[in-house]
Amino acid sequence: MVQKVLTINYSDSTCKAGIQNDLKIFQQNDVFGFSVMTHLTTPKEDSKVYSEFINPKILEQQLESVFSDGTMDATKIGAINTIEDLHIMINFIKTYGLKNITLNVRFKNIELHLRKEIIKELFPFISVLILTTQDLSIITAQKHLNTFDDLKVAMTNIFFEGVIILEKSSSSNYSYLIKKEQTFFKTKESVESLSALITANLGSIDFLLE
Repeated sequence: MVQKVLTINYSDSTCKAGIQNDLKIFQQNDVFGFSVMTHLTTPKEDSKVYSEFINPKILEQQLESVFSDGTMDATKIGAINTIEDLHIMINFIKTYGLKNITLNVRFKNIELHLRKEIIKELFPFISVLILTTQDLSIITAQKHLNTFDDLKVAMTNIFFEGVIILEKSSSSNYSYLIKKEQTFFKTKESVESLSALITANLGSIDFLLE
């Protein structure tokens, strides 16, 4: 039976990112992809990005349509715009008992009250959390993350039971620093569209550790 996976993400009209890119990765890995759009983006030549948020009711209706065909084997969440959007997502996670959820959002783009709600209400359902060093600094309120030990301590301080993947910084000699349970791993191989690939692998990160 073909596995079914879902991306909850923005739409990128260039197809270089967002749900369009996620669906490409799903297809390349032989899983059937569903998508729910959080907002529309239209990148311009002047490097500005124009966005239009989807009404929360429309977001909910999209999810209803997706789950009318049954539950998902894995889910990626790549964008959360409002508290209402977050609560709608959590409701579907609870209702359908969703597992293998990968969260890959940029916390610098999220307002403080929503950020706190994500950490408190959504983190308990997440299997894999993908962060940048800036995200890690924001979540832990630690400004000085200059050494490998600094990063390990900060990652340990996050109250999160799943896998944490820290994407490389410009000065690091690795692509990802991974915390799985109480063990840390480094990997030098960089992976395109990591969160979508993890979702296509039903939440498994084994391909990173080989």
